[in-house]
Amino acid sequence: MSRPPAAESWGWHSLDTGIGGSEEAVVRLSRAFTRRGHSVTVYGSGSVGRDTGSWGEVFYEPMSSYYPSDVLLIWRLPEALQQLRPFEAVWTGLWLHDSVSRERVAAVSHLVDIIWCISNYHASLYTGIPNVYVGRNGIDPDDFNNMDFSKDVNDGRNPAKLVYTSSPFRGLDGLLEMFPEIKARVPEAELHVFYGFESADKMGHTSTPEGKALKEKIMKLCEQPGVVWRGRIGQSELYREVRSAGVFSYPSTWSEENCIAVAIAQACGAWPVVYPRGALFQSTVFGWKVEKEEFVNAVVAAIRTNDGRERMIKWARTNLSWDETAQL
Repeated sequence: MSRPPAAESWGWHSLDTGIGGSEEAVVRLSRAFTRRGHSVTVYGSGSVGRDTGSWGEVFYEPMSSYYPSDVLLIWRLPEALQQLRPFEAVWTGLWLHDSVSRERVAAVSHLVDIIWCISNYHASLYTGIPNVYVGRNGIDPDDFNNMDFSKDVNDGRNPAKLVYTSSPFRGLDGLLEMFPEIKARVPEAELHVFYGFESADKMGHTSTPEGKALKEKIMKLCEQPGVVWRGRIGQSELYREVRSAGVFSYPSTWSEENCIAVAIAQACGAWPVVYPRGALFQSTVFGWKVEKEEFVNAVVAAIRTNDGRERMIKWARTNLSWDETAQL
């Protein structure tokens, strides 16, 4: 598996400190492939940082150590395929996680056996290009099965705790603007905001006038009563926080290609309330998929609904595993 340059170093250690969904997918799926008996090496540029060596059965190496293999999976960057020699591998795939332009994908489609998209919506962006395959992201059920549900899925849960766990640029400002109305109707409501601005800062999104203004707006709105800025935390801690929440509130202004965060929410028992945009229409199996004018009503309804969480949790942990993804 090959990965392109990134704004910051990441690897398996990032699971302990915080990591984006696309990066997490590489770490998790690589392990799932080894559980199927494959030997997996992840090659990266300088973004590998300290994560060289092995994690479980997966080896992480710099690109300078790249050696051709039977199967080559290129992550995110179509142009990387143009640097390969003919017949570099017996089987070659391009694993997309972003809404890469159709032109960029079409330009390399003849160089791969498969173009792997992660939802029906994602694949629809490349209609007419051959070898497009619809897969998905996933979760590791064992990470959630260790949570204590020995008595009841609602034990230790605050139904009025809302969590936002995605990039602040994907709808947090809108949620913060709606939160006063939510709190007026449910005075005990809390909104815990995770993820932070670290990636956006390093990618330069907050250095533009528009990005800087949006960051300042968001941080100002976070000063309102009931909002708790949590920033970036590790995956295990994040799962515990989502498990203790009643609602995963995500009025995304971005058309998600898959959204691991909503899979995590369902596996933890936090009701998703989302806009049915992009892949969220497919990825959100339980909860509420509503437009903006109904979002506050849906959040209030989710806060007041406890029945059905157990069914959602069992479904997510049974049907969304990375091991199943590795066999699709």
